[in-house]
Amino acid sequence: MEDFQQVGQSASQEVLSIEKGGAVAFIQQRLHDRNLHETVAKLNQEYLFGSPAEREDARKALTRLGFAEV
Repeated sequence: MEDFQQVGQSASQEVLSIEKGGAVAFIQQRLHDRNLHETVAKLNQEYLFGSPAEREDARKALTRLGFAEV
């Protein structure tokens, strides 16, 4: 299975760098490593408290992972 952890990237950058169609493998790897919660928490932090660009990237990343916008 692929290793999706990238040193020095924000959670948003990491998710947005996933190849098209790779979100399922990314989520499976995070579940296997027991750190999907940590990734989603980081994305939420970026969305709530980041700069406008960070917020937009976090929104896109959450959407890519299948989380609905509210």
